[in-house]
Amino acid sequence: MSLLRYLLDLLASLLRGRERRLRVLSQSPGYLALNKDFDLVINSDDPERPSLYKQIHHTFPHLSDFGRFKVPAEVCPHCRDYMRFLAPQHGFRVLHRLDYATSGVVVVPLTKQFNRSASRALQQRLARKFYVALVRGHVSQSLVSVCRAIGEVPENELRMTCPGLSDSCQRPRDAETRLAVLSWGVYDGYPATKVSLAYLYSVLRI
Repeated sequence: MSLLRYLLDLLASLLRGRERRLRVLSQSPGYLALNKDFDLVINSDDPERPSLYKQIHHTFPHLSDFGRFKVPAEVCPHCRDYMRFLAPQHGFRVLHRLDYATSGVVVVPLTKQFNRSASRALQQRLARKFYVALVRGHVSQSLVSVCRAIGEVPENELRMTCPGLSDSCQRPRDAETRLAVLSWGVYDGYPATKVSLAYLYSVLRI
């Protein structure tokens, strides 16, 4: 692979990360609060795949932590250091994640101090996560507390399930979720309910 071809591929990858506008909700010296689009990963080792961190790097390149980039073995040795300098790896610390298909607020730490204090707040449940979802059908109760263990699905890392609902549920752990109905209506011709979900207790990533 030639140096020119590699640089062109890198530029194309970064441009793809700009296709969606980065929506900044709040910014401080310690963090960025962003509204992540749906169908977008937080970060990726694949230079061809768009990610939230590529978007951030394009908008705020001065905030990125440059790391060593995996340079293809075919590149001549004399160019490797220069290419590592040009290509950031992920560039930012990870405090928490949203799944690929989920849109919503992502807080990106910009300093070690903020990352440490925010991680502690999440671990000690001093900070809570809230989700808004649209579900098919009309939920009969306006407030529901769901106390069921949640486990992993080995054949699909993007899915989770509960014991008794799937034979493939592995490593289930206790979880409690509070569901509050926001509104009832119709979506795409079917009855639908807009709900707010608050994870009061969970030891899984959510």
